[in-house]
Amino acid sequence: SAREREPWLIATSLPGGAKETKAVLAAYRKRMSIEENFRDTKSEYYGFGLERARSRSTERYSVLLLVNALAIFVAWLFGKAARSEGIDRGYQANTVRSRAVLSCVFLGLRVISRGDIQMTTTKLRQLRAIFRDPELAVAA
Repeated sequence: SAREREPWLIATSLPGGAKETKAVLAAYRKRMSIEENFRDTKSEYYGFGLERARSRSTERYSVLLLVNALAIFVAWLFGKAARSEGIDRGYQANTVRSRAVLSCVFLGLRVISRGDIQMTTTKLRQLRAIFRDPELAVAA
């Protein structure tokens, strides 16, 4: 896909032309986004470390997932704010400066932990544009 950072090699048994190819790429893009969200939820390094939750109660785990979803949303907002202000490059390895390599959630967690952005009402208003344009939410 032209907007992806690395070339994809995707094999499918589905017949078809350009329309079907676009549908397969869209499904794969969605799947990769879901996989990254699982990583952000489960991983102690990349996200919130729910893999360490030892609860055996379904109800308690449901509450943990809800709290986690809210925390991921806040971290994502901070990550988007960092990108909009251009401070995300300071968090990346020096070897890659031409494109974003960190997920918004991972970046947001780092920004929050270092206190590099103060979330103001003005910044929240600027970020509202993301919710009006789904392509902006998916990008980055």
